[in-house]
This record gives sequence, C-alpha cells and structure tokens, in this order.
Amino acid sequence: MGILPTYGSKVGSGTSLRIYRELALMHCQLAGPSADPIARMIRAEDYAGLCMYEVQYRNSYVEDSSEDAIPDRDSDPMSLDFFCDRWASSPPSSHDGAICSVDSKRHIRQALAFFQKLEPLDIGIDKEGVARRAFYESEVRCLKTNQLFGLSSLGEFMFLPNVERVLSIAERKIEELLGKVPSLEQLDLTFGPGATTSVKRRNACARVKLSAAPSCSTNMLPIVGLLLAELPHYAAIHEQPLDPSVEVYKGPGAHRVDGCSVPMSGSVASVHDWIDKATFSELVEEYIKIFLPEDREEDRSWVPVEIHHGKLSFVPKNAKTYRTVMTEPTLNALVQHGYGEFISQRLLRVGQDIRDQSRNQRLAWEGSILGNVATLDLSSASDSISKELVARLLPYEWFMALSLCRTPTVEDDGKILHLHKFSSMGNGFTFPLQTLIFWALASASVQVVKSSEKRVSVYGDDIIVGTDVVPLLTSVLHCTGFSLNMTKSYWSGPFRESCGKDYLKGFDIRPIYARDWLDGEFSFLLHNFYYRNWFSEPQFAQYVLSLIDESARIYGPDGYGDGHLLGDWIPKPIHRDRGYAGFVFETYTRRKKYHTSVLPGDGVLPLYCIYERERAPITGALFPDADAVGAPVLYRLPKGDDNGPKEPYLVVPLPGAGSYRRISIYTLSN
Repeated sequence: MGILPTYGSKVGSGTSLRIYRELALMHCQLAGPSADPIARMIRAEDYAGLCMYEVQYRNSYVEDSSEDAIPDRDSDPMSLDFFCDRWASSPPSSHDGAICSVDSKRHIRQALAFFQKLEPLDIGIDKEGVARRAFYESEVRCLKTNQLFGLSSLGEFMFLPNVERVLSIAERKIEELLGKVPSLEQLDLTFGPGATTSVKRRNACARVKLSAAPSCSTNMLPIVGLLLAELPHYAAIHEQPLDPSVEVYKGPGAHRVDGCSVPMSGSVASVHDWIDKATFSELVEEYIKIFLPEDREEDRSWVPVEIHHGKLSFVPKNAKTYRTVMTEPTLNALVQHGYGEFISQRLLRVGQDIRDQSRNQRLAWEGSILGNVATLDLSSASDSISKELVARLLPYEWFMALSLCRTPTVEDDGKILHLHKFSSMGNGFTFPLQTLIFWALASASVQVVKSSEKRVSVYGDDIIVGTDVVPLLTSVLHCTGFSLNMTKSYWSGPFRESCGKDYLKGFDIRPIYARDWLDGEFSFLLHNFYYRNWFSEPQFAQYVLSLIDESARIYGPDGYGDGHLLGDWIPKPIHRDRGYAGFVFETYTRRKKYHTSVLPGDGVLPLYCIYERERAPITGALFPDADAVGAPVLYRLPKGDDNGPKEPYLVVPLPGAGSYRRISIYTLSN
C-alpha cells in the first residue's frame, strides 16, 4: 500500500524530506564523482548548503575529436541544421564522451531541485527579511541612477561615448515604436488577475473589484474624474448624493464629468502631494483638457474615491527568499493594465511577443549548440527601473501619461516610503515597460557594435543578443541602474537558459522542482515527468509509482495534463453501437473556487464581460467550466422552502483551486 491513498493526500515534512533525499541520492549515484559533494550534504541533511549550491557549466565541454563533434559554425553556415539532422538520425549513446557531462549535470540539477525551491523548507534564513532588504537596496540603486541622470540633464555629467550613443538610439527606437499616447477611451480598461489595495488576492476577480470602493494614488487624482467618465456604469454603482461635509479635491481634473466627481476619502498627507515638479500641473491641464459644466451644485452626485498608498507584500519564491510585490490601488491597476496591453501590442511590431516564450527558448537552445548568442538575466530588474531612466528614454507625453497612473508611495510595516523606482512588480505596465526598455537598449547596442548577429529577443528581463554585444550591453545596463545576475547569465561555454528552458549542448536539462511537501497531485506530476524525460531510466518513475496506492492509480494518454498517470493505459471503447470511434479515460482535476455572495457590482458585471470579450475573447466565459478567472458563470438559486420561481444569479471563479474530482474524457487517441 502506498503512502498516498488518494490524489488529494498529503504527507508531512519529515516523510517528504526522506523521499526527496532518497530520490536525490539516486540521481547523485548516477551522476558520478562530480555529485559526491552534493551526496554528502544530502546525507548530512545540510539543506542550507544544498540551497546555496551553484552548478558550474562554463567548463563542461569535453574534448571530442571524433566525427560526431559539434561542427564549426564559422566554417559551415548550415551547421545547426547539420547538427540536428545528424543527431536525429544517429544520436550518440550515453557512453559517448561528448555528452557524458550532460548526463551528469542533468542528474545533479534534479537532485538539487528537490530542495532549492522548496518554499516551506526552513534553512535558517528570514526569507521576508531577505526580500525586504533586496527591495530597499534596489531603491538605493534607483536613487543613485536618478541622481546620475539628473546631473546628465544639467550637463554636469556624461556617460561614456558608446553608452550615450546607445541611449540616444534607444530613445528614437522607443519613440518610433510607441507613437502617440492613446486616450483613456482607446485603452483596454480591464482588470488584471492580481490583488489590489481594496481586494485581497483570494477574492481577486472582476466581480469583487467592480464592487469594492474605488481607490487611487495621489498621482492619479488629476485624471480620476476623466476615468470615471469612461466607466459610467461602474461609477453609478458607487455614486452618492453630495455631502456638504465631505472635503472635496478641487485640483486639476477633479471636475464633474457626466455626473461624476471625486471627494477626498481615506488618508493622504497633503492634497498637493502628487505635485513633485512645477511643470506637472501645467502638463496635467494640457493633457486632460476637460470642460467644466455650469450645473447647479444640488444636482451633482459624487463618487467617493479613497486615496491609497501602495502596499508592500511578499509571495513565495524559493527556499532562500520571497518575491516582493507592490499591491496597487484599484483604479491605478485598471489604467496600468490598459497601458500595459497597449505597449504589448506595439512590441509585436518588432517581434517581441510577451505572451510567447518559445522564441527565447529556441534561441537559448541554438546558443547552447553554436555559442552565437548569449542569454542574460538581471537581478531585481522590475525593482530597478528608475524614474529618470524612464524620463530619458520615453517621449515626454508617454512619461507623463504613465506617471499619472503610477503609485509614488508604498506602505511597509507602518511606514510610508516615497519611491525612487518608476514601477515594480504588481504594476500592470511594469513587465511590458521593462521588455520595451531592454529591447531598445539591446537593439541599440547591436547597432553600435555592428554585430553580425542582428537578432534580439527580450521577454521581461530575459535578454538574448549576440555574444559580441555582451560587453557593451553589460556596460549600458550597469550605467542605467541594472545589475546582471552572473549566476544566470551565459555567453560562453555550452549552457544557455531562458524562459524556463535550460539547455546544455542542445539538451534540455531543466529539472522538475519540488515547491511544497509531497502530495498526491505532485506525485502524479513527478511520475509523468520521469516517464516523459527519463524513459531510459525507469527506476525513478517506478519509485514514485510505489508511493501511490493502487486504488488511486488511473492511467491515460499523454497530452491531457497530469491528472492521470502515463504508462499502462488500456483504451476503453464507448458507444460503439452508436457509431462512436473514440475511447474514454479518467483523470483528476481541481475544482474551481467560486464567489457566490450578492455584490453591488453584479448589475454591471454582464456589461463588463461583454466589453472584455470584445477586447480579448474568452472561450466559454458564460459556462461553469470557464477557465478565465473572473468570468461570470450562470447558476440557479438553491432550492428553498417557497414554491416560487428561482431566479438565476452570477458567480465567478476565484484564484486558486479547491478540492479535486475524477472525470471522464472522450478521445480519439489510443
């Protein structure tokens, strides 16, 4: 009998660590002498040492003078195709010297993967403290970068000539790509999946966000009235009669528009805190250009908007640290997401698709074989985008538009911090913005170096350029306040990693990471990972299978997720008498969690969903199995004591998952 009687079973920390150690030692044994230090740490239960261990790849080449050696790409322009065709038709054996190191590294990586991202593992480190220190260190870097660019704008400092050339070219590239700043009407004003300062992560869905009290940062005060005018039905939910006792913000943009205005509510140090430059208010007036109607005061209705600081929060990352996230006010998040979507669409024009990681992965694979491209990764990139860097690189109108919806302050441990960074993780436009900035700097560096490798691929802070561009680009990144992660950046040797793929000499050696104590769901995932990727060494899959009780084992075909085991699947015909040619199999799936309470925003939710569907279609959004978080689902009211008709009401799926269920799937695969 296995220790996991059901798919939802979970074992304790002691048993989980014992199983992880046993699997890791099996990998170390096959890895050879190079894994001996890791095996000693596993036996000594030195988890801190395991989590800190860094695998070295730069000297992993094994000299091979045989005809199977990797061709020289300089002498053979078709070497990559030759390499693929040659190895596909006659792959080297595991005893071949050219790939022995690959097998060793692959086993070592998997041995370490059972511990290095195991979030509940206690290795004596204050993970929240580490993340907080990294956040404040990035603030210091941003402050210094702001000062540097400030001196540069005054003519008191100049970067190295090549760095200045890169910055100037990058400015022009960004200006040409972005074009004119879109109006609020042109933006995709939809909610992202994350929490806001008014809505916790566990309730983060469009329905709850529509119903929560509107909130914004001080920076957004000048345009919040204009934003509410774009969302009249949303504003109507929160509309209130004018209360003469409420202190009303009278600054630029706080005019009544279509029956909406903004009184001050919540806490804010000063009504004018948002003005940090003398020209700011002038630009705001020029940017908004709205008309103030001469209506009677008693006819006005008001939408109370709370003024919020951002909130610093932490989410699990690995065994050594947490990930820092800044939670944004609801209205800020709405506009930030709109600008983020706009920038994402513009990036497609230069081949940068932040919804698709495959291009980066393909280039990383190519670089591990030919050595022609480098994969660069940055430390705390999203927390290192300084205000003055954005002001230097983006057109002035774009800088001001994004500034109006950023949150300039963050609350941490009861203290208010005025940010030197422009945005951080949690801001809806941070990821597209950093992709834009790094693409511009990288492509400008390619132009200055006159590299023969013209391809540039950027996904967030995962940057791929030709290896000859690395020295200049590294210098540019350093001057602009970014720090290269030397343990995850590769431009020499046979290893490259990008966007979740780790390639050594063309082989994917990416392990599967244990992120929590062992449970039935992870055991299925682990078994299938071994079955797919370690087929020649079946002892790993067999070991994991022995942990699962026979009553919980169900099998099915590959390609339908990991809710069932791969292996001895016996196709079960169904309805042959009715002409069906397919088969059925069973699999486990997680139930969604739903929000079912009646909320003020329920009347607006259908309109929001129609708007969202027109902007970005959601398949099956009006059905119970809708995948989109926040998509409405139509249900009947439960039976009551009365015999009257039952009215339908809306519920929406929430982030995360509830219990599991066993379902049948029809397929033509056998």
